Amino acid sequence: METTLRSVSAVGVGALFAMTAQKSVSSMLLHESTTRVAYPVAVAVCLGEVVKMIVSLLIVCYESTKRKRTWTDASLWQSLLSTKGFALFLPAALYVVQNNLYMFAASHLTPTVFQALWQLRIISTAFFSYTILKKRFSRGQCVSMTVLVFSIVMIQAGSRSKAVANTIDIKPSTGEAGVSTGDALVGSLAMLCACVLSGLAGVLLERIYTDGATNLWVANVHLSVFSLPPAVLAVAARLAHERNGTHLEAFGQSGWPWVAVALHSLGGVLTALVTKHAGNIAKNFSGAIAISITFLLSTSGFLPGGALTLTGQGLATVWAGIALLAYSTWLYLESPAAVKPPPDRAGYTALASSTASEGRGPTASSPTPSSTFSEEHETKI
Repeated sequence: METTLRSVSAVGVGALFAMTAQKSVSSMLLHESTTRVAYPVAVAVCLGEVVKMIVSLLIVCYESTKRKRTWTDASLWQSLLSTKGFALFLPAALYVVQNNLYMFAASHLTPTVFQALWQLRIISTAFFSYTILKKRFSRGQCVSMTVLVFSIVMIQAGSRSKAVANTIDIKPSTGEAGVSTGDALVGSLAMLCACVLSGLAGVLLERIYTDGATNLWVANVHLSVFSLPPAVLAVAARLAHERNGTHLEAFGQSGWPWVAVALHSLGGVLTALVTKHAGNIAKNFSGAIAISITFLLSTSGFLPGGALTLTGQGLATVWAGIALLAYSTWLYLESPAAVKPPPDRAGYTALASSTASEGRGPTASSPTPSSTFSEEHETKI
């Protein structure tokens, strides 16, 4: 059963406010970091995974000490080194690619459009849930997803209107990809690909984790561990093909790359906290609220480079799109879900067995992470 807002604990409320604030400013700060300083995005993503793994591991150790368990406790190491974690490799790799596309899109889109397009992951998640998990959606949920598409179109149309004069007073940068940061088409395509990968990875995790539960932070450690190999490969490929210098010196000369690292790791930790203490309803509402806050901060001149200037029809169109976006989120959450078929418990066993080095899947008594882990890597920022 979903957690209601009134039943959220104090920790959940604090994490919810922190996540809303993080989502509200992350798109703007990521845009600034990628336009102010040329640095390899793949390195920032890799470092973010390392930080997130360390934080999750420290929390696991802290929880163990509260239960009067030490580093030598067999159950602690059994949970961390469980072979069922090998089933997380594919979703982790998909999340690494998604995070790189996510940060690349941040340098090519205005913050409001960036936030709005990111909500399209709801559509991709619904599609893969229908095709892979055989989940059925009610009429109200289908209507809400249609309204969501219209709201995003309105926000993009308003932001691209002629009223957007001096949107961001920053000199164009070729960045690490060699294209103008004002190329909205490239950014939109990157964000659409990120949404598809996010939906697929989330559904794969849900399919794996539908028949049990385990420690949330242990699952985060596993995801980060299996995210590191593809993240390191992305860094190696990026640096090997860099013709204009690796730009690694930016991490020592400017604080902007470290802002990106902090946002990436903080997003994963906050998502885990909100999922555990507040539930998915509160988490989804925070996304819609964050878009409105992002637009308000952009129009008020919060960006160091200048304010987003919208007047007349452009301003009205964006506000109407934001209102529809909030309504679609509410409608989807309030609509009763259609009857869902029993979970495919055999799917996880087969996947874990084929990927585990010892060839053994989890037994009926083995705890498995719950489906609430499916968005642990999504925003990340």
